[in-house]
Amino acid sequence: QHTNDFPLYTEAIKFFNHSESMVRIAVRTLTLNVYKVDEISMRNFVIDKTASPYFSNLVWFIGNHILEVDACIRNDSDHQSLNRLRDLVAEHLDHLHYINDIFCLQIDELNEVLSDHLLNRLLVPLYLYSLVRNTDGIGTGSVEEMRPFVSRVIALFVLGQVFLIMNHVPLVSFLAWVILAGDTEIFTEKGAALITRYTVRQGLPSTKPRFVAPTKTLEKSLKEKINEDSSSLLDSASRLSSPSRLTEEDSSSQMEELWDSHSLPSRGLTDDEKMAAMDTESSKSEEFSTVGRPFLKAIFEALNVRE
Repeated sequence: QHTNDFPLYTEAIKFFNHSESMVRIAVRTLTLNVYKVDEISMRNFVIDKTASPYFSNLVWFIGNHILEVDACIRNDSDHQSLNRLRDLVAEHLDHLHYINDIFCLQIDELNEVLSDHLLNRLLVPLYLYSLVRNTDGIGTGSVEEMRPFVSRVIALFVLGQVFLIMNHVPLVSFLAWVILAGDTEIFTEKGAALITRYTVRQGLPSTKPRFVAPTKTLEKSLKEKINEDSSSLLDSASRLSSPSRLTEEDSSSQMEELWDSHSLPSRGLTDDEKMAAMDTESSKSEEFSTVGRPFLKAIFEALNVRE
């Protein structure tokens, strides 16, 4: 607290992308143990000074790892690199489990920062974009085509793993809504505003979700953050002792408006009214269409394999 630094933690996270897997595992274990310590000043330091630099670099590393998985499959027509592919996939699953372990600690402000980086810098601009990059609304030859992408099969696989492994309700609920009812506006400033509203990160700029490298290295970002006015730590001392702003109940209420047009109102209705509403909903389901739902349409098309 006197030095406004925590070298054991800040020096360790600089090795998050070390070439040796055992070093990466050690870094993950150490960070989880640090996050578990219920000490306000240290937790404020972790959130205010290190969370954004660390998570931005971690998300970039995970995204590039998926690009490596995709390249391994594209360039292995003779299936000579199966062992390497297994190792790459196993490493990616380790990343997802690590992120889920952080979420499971239920540190609200830490989860907000992590959710923001995941959605704005990985899940939306890489995973979801790869599902619909060749569909209407994202023109071929446009600037959007310059984005990194993976094959639709890889995108489906990694999204499936997100839903299987992640149990952070707000993140999974939002991602499910985008897939089932969202459109390509999620890639625009409007989509960024929706993500910002969801993550409850007050004051964050609404910039388009993009899979891009951090503007500064982790070492430089940490140095600048740590050298900032330490009064911000004192100003935020009361935040972590306040009631949660992102509990499961809160997240459900936040998602009500998103799901409202697709939900069946039942409170305050008589039995006859409920039956009539169900009949109406049933007739609507017979007219189900994927128009305006590019992500859902892409999934249906990908699953319609004739081979």
